[in-house]
Amino acid sequence: MSSGSDITEGKIKKARLPNDVVYSADARLSDARAALDPANLSVSNLNTVTATGVYYQSANVNATLARNYPVVQAGVLEVTNYSAGVFWSQRYTTYEGSGERVFVRGFYKGTIDAWSEIAKISDTAADVGATMGTPTATTANGTATSGTTETRDAILGNYQFTAVAGVRYQIVLSGMLRNGNVINDLFQVNIRNGGSSIPTATSPLVASGQAGIWAAGNVGRDLVPVSNSFIPGAGLVTLSLFVVRLAGTGVFTPVSGLAGRELYAINVGPA
Repeated sequence: MSSGSDITEGKIKKARLPNDVVYSADARLSDARAALDPANLSVSNLNTVTATGVYYQSANVNATLARNYPVVQAGVLEVTNYSAGVFWSQRYTTYEGSGERVFVRGFYKGTIDAWSEIAKISDTAADVGATMGTPTATTANGTATSGTTETRDAILGNYQFTAVAGVRYQIVLSGMLRNGNVINDLFQVNIRNGGSSIPTATSPLVASGQAGIWAAGNVGRDLVPVSNSFIPGAGLVTLSLFVVRLAGTGVFTPVSGLAGRELYAINVGPA
């Protein structure tokens, strides 16, 4: 091992393992002090805190989303910089009396990932935003549309779930076939969110698609998949299917495929 004379000006000049393998030619005592004495983040933007070390945020008011914190909450930031300007990672652990939360993200060649929360063994489905309710489904054909005013499909009904703040959800309408009686008509299929109420034609639009009628009746039946992601915020979400005619003179009926039609949402993670 190194002798005492090898340690000068806060540096270990050279040290050897018992098998004579050389390691660390420039390990600074200041690095050790930094690990034992975390730095105060104060009003720093976390996108700029990329040096390996441990940091703390003691004030919730400073932990803002604008400064790229995962949540507005004080906590501890751990940074590992593997290669300057190429790859670093961050882990943020909140101060919370009822149980801390842990978030991670990384940077690679100019791109910073979004924060992801690490689930705990003790988490319930509600804790991780998985209270998704039961898909609304039917094997029956839906409510027909024959005009330029949106018609809600009362046969399929509503799909409800409780959303968690800061989580993105994917809406899925599956198993629906187009069925029109006039060739070249064009219809729009909309999914609207009524929050805690039954959606109406003026409720926020969260997903949409179009269905052209290329052949009348059974011959022209084929799938009309509709899917989109959205961030509803915390609270109850109520989704319904609407159809409106954009062009033409005919009638559109949402028809169920052999396995039926379903409307539901999937939790895809932090926004």
